[in-house]
This record gives sequence, structure tokens and C-alpha cells, in this order.
Amino acid sequence: MPKVSIIIPCYNQAEFLPHALRALQKQTLQDFECIIVDDGSTDTSAQIAEDFAKSDSRFRLIKKPNGGTATARNAGLRSATGEYVQFLDADDELDTRKLELQSAKMDAEGLDMSYTDYRHFHTDGHGERVLRSHPAYTMQPTGSLHLSLLTRWGVDFSIPIHCIMYRLDFIRAHLLLFSESLRYREDWDFHLRASAQPGFRYGRMPRYVAAFYRENPKSKTSSAQKLSSGNLAYLPYATSHARPANLLPLSFRLSCEILLIAGRALKHRKAGELSPLKILAQGTSLRTVMAIMLSVLLLPLSALYVVIRSIIVYL
Repeated sequence: MPKVSIIIPCYNQAEFLPHALRALQKQTLQDFECIIVDDGSTDTSAQIAEDFAKSDSRFRLIKKPNGGTATARNAGLRSATGEYVQFLDADDELDTRKLELQSAKMDAEGLDMSYTDYRHFHTDGHGERVLRSHPAYTMQPTGSLHLSLLTRWGVDFSIPIHCIMYRLDFIRAHLLLFSESLRYREDWDFHLRASAQPGFRYGRMPRYVAAFYRENPKSKTSSAQKLSSGNLAYLPYATSHARPANLLPLSFRLSCEILLIAGRALKHRKAGELSPLKILAQGTSLRTVMAIMLSVLLLPLSALYVVIRSIIVYL
């Protein structure tokens, strides 16, 4: 049994997949399997993965019809045989010691999940990696991890999925898979369900930058609106499936999202930036309607929270 199973969902990433796979071959922990799930790519991604699998037995290729990231990750999970699971998107990269150091921490502390720090990156005109950091508090939970996932995810708290390592036995014991009915935020949903399990044990490696998240500087202008659209598409789903105790935290999170959207529209003086709010009209369950009403009532509190966080950023 390998120490770590690395699961890479891949759709048309022929440009970046070789970089991710070559970086894995440099890992100081060599006891791993890498499962590349080609999700119906129309470029040469599958051939690239197949070539790696032929030359290095630790790499395996699974081909499937296009079904989205959640279906690809689930295919990898069902096929995984390692003690731990490391998710990695095909255009991102890992530090060479990540598998070794993170699995050692989980061994020593008996953790179900752990996460490291990360940096955004892009390559300049000379092919050199340019890093961009983030405020430290965006990875620091307030209270429990589950509460921070409920109230702060996508506002001032987020953990890219390749920062995270899970214990495979924990995932299978609780029948955890990515929701294939979701088009957005399936990772947020997965972490919420994982962190809600009784006795969930997690740990942080806050000073270890071990994951690198590729960004496209040319697409930043529309990314915020896309993120809000994804968040608002997921939140009604989350509230309709939430336990009663989670309805208030999720309503607060929804209130923050409404404020962020309104703030961007005001800043750019574009009414079109309010368009993601139309998604809320699609929520028909009683809990979703209650959450929307609560989010409106919580707007003053959410505004205070957003203002305080903004002040902290600029201090």
C-alpha cells in the first residue's frame, strides 16, 4: 500500500499537466501513487498521462467521459489504495517535501486531515515563477474549522484543495464523496461534511508554504463575479441541506456575500455586477427562504465584520 494517493482530475490541461507530474517525481517521499483521471479531454492530456504511466509505474491513468471535477475526483477516490489522499489540480504544483512532511505530521498526531500554507503564482515572460502571498488570517480558523467553513469560506478564509491531505480510511468510514450534483463549490461542500463528523481531528502547518496555485493575471477582472456566482449557487443548496444549528451561520455567510457583491457594484458603478443576486430567486425550499430572510436581517452585523476585516488588511 503506498503512503499517499495523489488524485489529479484533468480536463484539457496539456499545457500544464507535464509540469505538475514532473514536480511529483521530485518528491522526497517516493512511496506514492498518482491517479490521473482524464475527464473527457479533447487535447493531448490523456496521451501525456499515458506516457508518464508507461515510464513510471507509480502513475495511473483513468479515462472517463466528461462529467465535471467532482466525478473525476470521485473516480480517483474509488481507485485509491494509499494511506493518505492528496488532491491536486492539473495546473497546480506541490513543494517537493510536501508529501513527506505532511504525512509525517498526520502519522505523529493521528489526524484525519491537515493543511499547509500556499502561494498564488504565474510565470512571467521569461518562464520564471512569480509568487503572490495572501494575508495570514485567511487560513486561520475562528473557533472550530467547521464554523469557519460555514461562516467565512470565500469571504476571508479559504484553503485551496491541494493544501489539504486526508486520511483515506476517514473518507471511506464516513462515505465521503464529492457531490456530483453541484456545479460549483464541491470542494467547500466536501470539507463541510468532513469537518462535521464526530471526533474529526485536523492540524495546520501554517509556516510551511507547500502548495502553489496557478493564476492567470489576465482574467482577474471577472474572477470576483464568477466566485460570487459560484458561492450564491452553492449557498441555497447548503441551507436546504443544513442542520438547523447551521442555518444561522450560513445565513451570516450569505449576508456577507450580498454585501461583497453590492460593494463591487458600487465601486465599479456597474449595476450589472449585481447580476449574481438573481441566483437567490432560484431557492425554493423553506430553509433557503428562511436563510435569505435571515441574511437580510444580519446585514448590519455582516457590514461591521467586513469593515473591520478591511481595516485589518490595510493596517
